[in-house]
Amino acid sequence: MTTKDKTWEWRDAYLENNQSEEILKDGGVFVFCEGSDSVKSHRLKEVVKGSVFNLEVPFEEKYSNLAEKTYLSIKYCVRRFNFNYYLKCDDTKKLSYNLLKERLNENKKDFFGLSCDRAKKTRGGFTQIRNLSEGLRATKRRNFARWAHRRGINVDVNYWDEHAWYANWKPYAMSYRFSKIISNAGVNYVKLYNDHLGGCEDHMIGKIKKDLTVAFDLV
Repeated sequence: MTTKDKTWEWRDAYLENNQSEEILKDGGVFVFCEGSDSVKSHRLKEVVKGSVFNLEVPFEEKYSNLAEKTYLSIKYCVRRFNFNYYLKCDDTKKLSYNLLKERLNENKKDFFGLSCDRAKKTRGGFTQIRNLSEGLRATKRRNFARWAHRRGINVDVNYWDEHAWYANWKPYAMSYRFSKIISNAGVNYVKLYNDHLGGCEDHMIGKIKKDLTVAFDLV
């Protein structure tokens, strides 16, 4: 769970409204990940309150650091917990735990999104878009450039992979196996996305999945 809020009172209020009891009953834990206010911070800091963990990463809280923030949270969870799925959320998005369980019952994908399925209208009628059953989508380079311009983010669009399917609307889920692959092989992707693509963590995860699917037999 990526967050900018520092207070446990806010976390308690968030959990009360997001099916937390059901998640904890099923053996889940919550990990809130936030940036550091201290420029002298050089390591991860962990605070534990029951089954809720607060992880502070050693750099400033800003969008351009989001790829590294997400990578470190994945790496932390792989080392800290034994889990089936890592569910990545933003604190501004409502959890869809019921939808997650439905998706898990439908398939055993290594990576899928939880946004609503959509269909695209064509001359022949309505047809389901590829991969939207997993809540994923691809984005054209020009559309990414417009998005970055609106946000005032400097990017080099030549590094953008138009064929990477990603979950642009959180939350999304990753199997333990895929999470471990990211933990072991993701550091160069973090540098790419931090240096050239504005820190877009959701696309980074989709890019890793696309690049490593064959090598690691991901589904």
